Amino acid sequence: MAADNLPQVAEPADEIVLTLLGTDADFRGRVETSLVRLGVPAVLLVDVQRGVFHSVLVKLLSDKKGRPLRWATHAIGVHGLQAFEWTDLVAELSTELDSVVATASGIFGGAAGFPWAEEDVDEDPDENAEMDVEIAAIDSAFAVESFTWYTPGAPDIVGLIAQQAGQALTVCATGPGYVAGPTESPNSVSESGCWQAKGGVFLARSGDRRGAGFSSKQGPVVHWWDERWILVDPSQPWEVDADGRRVRDYVDLLVPHAEPSPWMTNFGLDDERAEQLRVLLRKQSSDDETFDRLVTVLGLPTLLSDVASERVKLVDVDGVETIQPSTLRQELAATFDDLKGIGREFKDLGRELTDIGREEWERPLAGQDRWREWRRRRAPGYLALMGTGFVLAAAMLVMRLAEGADLGSTWWRFALLAYCILEVAWPRRGTAPDHRAFDATEADEAADPADAQHT
Repeated sequence: MAADNLPQVAEPADEIVLTLLGTDADFRGRVETSLVRLGVPAVLLVDVQRGVFHSVLVKLLSDKKGRPLRWATHAIGVHGLQAFEWTDLVAELSTELDSVVATASGIFGGAAGFPWAEEDVDEDPDENAEMDVEIAAIDSAFAVESFTWYTPGAPDIVGLIAQQAGQALTVCATGPGYVAGPTESPNSVSESGCWQAKGGVFLARSGDRRGAGFSSKQGPVVHWWDERWILVDPSQPWEVDADGRRVRDYVDLLVPHAEPSPWMTNFGLDDERAEQLRVLLRKQSSDDETFDRLVTVLGLPTLLSDVASERVKLVDVDGVETIQPSTLRQELAATFDDLKGIGREFKDLGRELTDIGREEWERPLAGQDRWREWRRRRAPGYLALMGTGFVLAAAMLVMRLAEGADLGSTWWRFALLAYCILEVAWPRRGTAPDHRAFDATEADEAADPADAQHT
């Protein structure tokens, strides 16, 4: 074969993830056989059986254009990876295996046929019902059945988090934060990302797997134990590419490996705890004490592991609350109500102090009436400006707290709120206007209502 006619050798640049759905007992074996026949290197992960369906997760190598790669013999003794169209791969798998294939671009095979045509959805009610069942099965594949997380800070804005989760949340304050769990679908809470607050950690179970994760600046960091990846190698043992690499060298890139470094950086672990974390994450399998060890290493409340390990039900813990979803507007209204309550408390305290030592208050301020008047001497535009600043600062503060920000990064918002309040409340000294109208108004307010009506 002339060199110009040789298929172009491709370099792996990314990966493609497919979920295959079948009903036969040896579905995983048939998927592996089909991939070997097609010459596609891959790794497989098998989910527990859910209903009548078996689910297999398939990870493939792809080139920079997103096309899957297969192992090909270009000439005698010349081997390497070759790109081909992913639609050809999906068509082969869905037809040969009589399976449903879910990709990032849609769902193929099964009742929908290939490809899935939107205009055919309403033609056959029985077919549509079967498609609904298959879609539900795809959605439940590798789903999370148990999900619990811990977030540092006070549970003041869990209503916003519940709104993001799309359901009410069960919350219990513990230590410097709170432990939370879903009231409905754990998988929906997991996918919503409502747990991604700074310093927070989730613990989850999916089928036979246990998992844990947190949110970092680079995105979610998730680790799963009990994942038994199956390597699919369509090559012969002696076949290597031009660089001397075998298929297994490439396939190993698709298998997730433990990465302790993000954990150590995020939680500021010392050398001793960092080594304990490395040992824990490198274990392929988990046991009933895995969550306990992780919580201890990270220095988190033991309630988190107790609930995640199902030794304790969160709803049975003392002090637990069920928080309903609420909008940002509702949270701001609640915040303003709290601030009004604080203002009324300070006003009552001021009245008590005035009654106790009126002379001491009046002497430095040149009269209580003058003090009240100074506070009221504000232009409408000034009050509108300060009110707008107060609302914006309060909104930013609530949103930052909803994202899980700690007090160290939000102190200036608290300071801005305090400034807005003090700026309006603090007296302005200067030339006072005529007090007669003011004094007359105060006198009328102090008069007995019955006398005022008689007059």
